[in-house]
Amino acid sequence: MKDFLNFKLMDKADDLGGAQPSEPAEPETEDVEEPDKPEAKYTDEDVDNIVKAKLAKEREKTAAKVEEAAKLAKMNADQKKDYEAQQVLKRAEEAESKLARLEMQAEARTMVSDLGVNLTDEDLALVVTTDADSTKANVGQLTDLISRIQDQVKTEMLKGTTPKASGQSTTVATADDFSKMSTSERVTFARENPDKFKEYTGGL
Repeated sequence: MKDFLNFKLMDKADDLGGAQPSEPAEPETEDVEEPDKPEAKYTDEDVDNIVKAKLAKEREKTAAKVEEAAKLAKMNADQKKDYEAQQVLKRAEEAESKLARLEMQAEARTMVSDLGVNLTDEDLALVVTTDADSTKANVGQLTDLISRIQDQVKTEMLKGTTPKASGQSTTVATADDFSKMSTSERVTFARENPDKFKEYTGGL
């Protein structure tokens, strides 16, 4: 009985004294190997398809460029035709304008000639335009001016005066005045009034 109790006590002591607190065990990690990626492998057929696709794409680009170039070439040709047409029209208008001006110039010359005045082309260019109405008005003013000058000259001549270029007039010396002139004065009078000089001198 005593031996049995000693055995129990020893067994209990072993259970109490010999027990050590246990540390939590670290979880074991296993190296996970990533699966190897399969290498890309192209068959001859795949390569042919890729090349064909690239060639087709390049052909499309080339065709688009050719089409665009054709459009530009056509556009330039049309623009050239438009320019040539504009030049032809411009030349036609210039020729028509020149013809109209020549016709107006001939008409103006006739109107002025009726007054006994001959004008040069440069003179007529001052009054002639390509418009008939404006040319007629200009020529009308010119003929009025010519008529006034002619009337003024006639009036001055009847009064015995000679009109000067400045518009002023001087009285022509009478026969009595001429007889009282000195030799130098008579020379001046003969130069300025040749008709009167002949009249006073009897045609000498």
